[in-house]
Amino acid sequence: MPWFAVYTAPFKEASVAGLLKKVAAVEEVFVPQMGGAPGDGAMLFTNYVFVRAALEEAEGAVAVQGVRRLVGPDQHRPSPIAEHDLEVLRELCSADRSPMLGPVPSNGRLARITRGAMAGATGIVKHHRGQTVVLAFTLPILAGAYELELPEDSVEVLEERLEEAAAHKPRHRSGKRTRRKRG
Repeated sequence: MPWFAVYTAPFKEASVAGLLKKVAAVEEVFVPQMGGAPGDGAMLFTNYVFVRAALEEAEGAVAVQGVRRLVGPDQHRPSPIAEHDLEVLRELCSADRSPMLGPVPSNGRLARITRGAMAGATGIVKHHRGQTVVLAFTLPILAGAYELELPEDSVEVLEERLEEAAAHKPRHRSGKRTRRKRG
């Protein structure tokens, strides 16, 4: 069964999760809270609950009080979340992690986590601190970039990431700068 992101009304994540758990067709519900136990930690990010269900049943979740919509690139068709992305999200919420939300880096060295539950996740190296690396990464289901401090031997640096293409857009289709004629 695939996972889907459910966008909720503000501060309704817990009540929506409770209602969704009662829907027979929903196999599992996950609320991304830091600290592991529901209700104990701060929200990793607000207004989202994740459900494991067939698409038709997930679309039916919109009828639950407090649910705004299912999330996807096309608002008319929600998209499933990769199982690995959800596992990384669960690991971020575990008791031994303390991610910090920050801006998405526009350049830096691309790296991949090679060991542990988050193995395979990629991100941008922010800086080294002794024997650890601070890695900023984002997943398609996350808003912004989350920074984690990881042991240096669990991160493999892959390549340089180029600056955002937006910073290098030409001013004219031909690539030449043009002047307006006055007169």
